[in-house]
Amino acid sequence: MLPQNAPTSMPDMPDYVDVAIISGGPCGLGAAWRLEQSATVSGAPSYLLVEKGELGGSSRSVTTPEGFVFDFGGHILYPHANYATFGELVDTLVDGWDRSVPVRGVFYDGKLIPYPVQQNIHHLGKRKLASAFAGLAAARVSNGFRRGGRHEDRGLADHLRQRFGRGLARHVMEPINQKMWSIAPAAMSSQWTHQRSGSKVANVADVSLRKVVRSIFTGQDHVGWDDTTTIPYPRGGGTGAIWRTLSDQLPATRVRTGAEVVRIDTEGRRLWFADGGTLSYGSLISSMPLDLLMTVCGLETTPDLPPFHYASASFVGFGIEGAPPAWLTGVHSFHLPDPDIPCWRLSFPASLSDRNVPDADHWSILCEISHNDGLNYDVGQAAGRIEGHLRQIGIIPVGAKIVSLWQHSMEHGYPVPFFRRDHLLGAVHGLLEKRRIFSRGRFGGWKYEVSNMDHPFMQGVEAVDRVLHGTAETTYVTPEMVN
Repeated sequence: MLPQNAPTSMPDMPDYVDVAIISGGPCGLGAAWRLEQSATVSGAPSYLLVEKGELGGSSRSVTTPEGFVFDFGGHILYPHANYATFGELVDTLVDGWDRSVPVRGVFYDGKLIPYPVQQNIHHLGKRKLASAFAGLAAARVSNGFRRGGRHEDRGLADHLRQRFGRGLARHVMEPINQKMWSIAPAAMSSQWTHQRSGSKVANVADVSLRKVVRSIFTGQDHVGWDDTTTIPYPRGGGTGAIWRTLSDQLPATRVRTGAEVVRIDTEGRRLWFADGGTLSYGSLISSMPLDLLMTVCGLETTPDLPPFHYASASFVGFGIEGAPPAWLTGVHSFHLPDPDIPCWRLSFPASLSDRNVPDADHWSILCEISHNDGLNYDVGQAAGRIEGHLRQIGIIPVGAKIVSLWQHSMEHGYPVPFFRRDHLLGAVHGLLEKRRIFSRGRFGGWKYEVSNMDHPFMQGVEAVDRVLHGTAETTYVTPEMVN
């Protein structure tokens, strides 16, 4: 058991630590947790975790004054079989779990089409159904549905059209990806699509033409999960409860919040902070955004490599009096490809835990927006537009009163799997790791396919094992082995 001391700001900085950890999200907390374990097994390596803001990173949760809980994004915990240690640890960090069968889909032409939409095109209107089916059939004939093996990276736009046909790609799949990533699908890689970043279903699920035909005649839905699939969610406090409890268990002397790293001397192995303080280290594990890390390190890549691409994220949380429309009962989330609506995804927190709302007479909606405006995005103006659209299309009932409004923006929201991303990552990690700097985590590693909450945690754990014992990493280096 780790010491029960809540980490606080620490004005005095040690001169040197064996391992410095930058950023206190799941990756940094995983690294600190592993180092605490190492102190009881193989000596006591010294370390310090520094965080400029709040611990928990993008996996935090907030509770509004009115009692509505919103996560910083629609994060879901998908326990991986490879992560038994993580699963056992997490069970000790929460008071209990709520479990629910996932209900997801795409809201299109005024109706909710179950996920995956490519398997349920029978919900489309006749004209779009004909276009989508013709495209799927043509893709099958042209061998666009090859199963297994390594997928050639031909770009996301070409991948979607060759695999699912032009009709479905044009109507639904390209608009969804454009809104989620805030970048043209033609500029994105397709390699991430066959990975499984969370559930047992690929990020972009395959489709059975036989089932599509059956659904067209029977109206039967084919969803990505069955009734035996359940999603675990903390009984109270949102997903942030996991990381808040873990950070509270770290020794206060090992954590410094309010510590912004502004410069790294990679040769002298020294951190410089905004307040003028410094810290020398033997090895560095960082989960700050990789583009920012390169800047504070004063390192540059060669001109032939692509730049980093990311989507900023803004969130709007509506706490609503009354009951949701009946058709939303149990719905976890769905995508909105409509370009006129600013947000790309809606989530319904009470479907994950009834403690995410103050009582049974209230419900809530979490709206996620991807954009390229960083912290300059006018989230307040977007909230007004979103509310208007949600009322117009019947998601917020006529006359329903909004009693709570939460708004937040993040500069780095989603690490875009851009074309030739892995070429850039290989070059950057080559520069950093020969200087004993290991960049991991959601934005430290920049791999969307291993950026769910358990993935970054394990990246921190495995980075520590590599630093201390030379153990080969799995999660970050070979994602297909854990997904």
